[in-house]
Amino acid sequence: MKHSLSAVIILPVVFFSFFNLYSQNQLDTGIKLFESGKFEEAKAFFLTAYDKNKKDAQINFYLGRCYLMLKDFNKAVDFIEEAVELDEKNVMYHIRLGEAYGAKAQNSNMFKAVWLASKVKDQFERAYELDPNDLGAQTACASFYVQAPSMMGGDLDKAKKIIQQNPLAQNRMVKTIEIDIVLKEENYPLAQEKFAEFDSTYNDSTDHYSFYNRYGYFLINQKAYDKAIRAFTRQIELAPDEANPYDSLGDAYQAAGNIAAAIAQYKKALEIDPEMKVSQEKLEKLMKD
Repeated sequence: MKHSLSAVIILPVVFFSFFNLYSQNQLDTGIKLFESGKFEEAKAFFLTAYDKNKKDAQINFYLGRCYLMLKDFNKAVDFIEEAVELDEKNVMYHIRLGEAYGAKAQNSNMFKAVWLASKVKDQFERAYELDPNDLGAQTACASFYVQAPSMMGGDLDKAKKIIQQNPLAQNRMVKTIEIDIVLKEENYPLAQEKFAEFDSTYNDSTDHYSFYNRYGYFLINQKAYDKAIRAFTRQIELAPDEANPYDSLGDAYQAAGNIAAAIAQYKKALEIDPEMKVSQEKLEKLMKD
């Protein structure tokens, strides 16, 4: 059979497009596993995909995110770094790499943490540089500037500038950063107003259950122990399978002088996460006293 030149050219193009579509469809399966919280299954999926194509940015990215969720921070950093190298202008890749550096910093000694903090800053600022209108880049940068000490790049003025330019001022993440800013400035009456406003607006949001952790410790510092207990209890209602809210509720009970209730909460935290050293240390101390 005689083939025209156009048919010879079109056939490989069509085949190549179909192959790419099939590959993306296959990756969507792994992404759905990840988004549903099945991190071990997602990791296994993406490891198989990685064996077939080590230079696919998306495969490296999701494999790194799987390791991040599974708390293997070294591998998380390695794979997301590779994703960034393969697709340097992807804003989300830079944001997630900054988060991976941050998670690694929290589990490192002080000197390494300082070094990693600079890498967090670099990634967040690069994301913001690539797209100043990206909400994720804005909040990542602003959060870093608020949370980091000045010696590590913290800068409240820069954080305020980003938040003020944000057209989505009602966004929940933006509001939590506003709370962090007034806390850093030690404007506690205004902080109380903003906490109360957030609570009344988003008290059913499972996406922002960690807000109640911040709110609860603020209330402990204000010696409002009953309110702190209610805040941490609400956090548990929104995230019953997380260990940290039980640990925090234990802290509130301990601050209020209810040692028996505090012990019960630390034990509950350890039931959920036996590796939670902070709860184990608190529990051991209370049991000795």
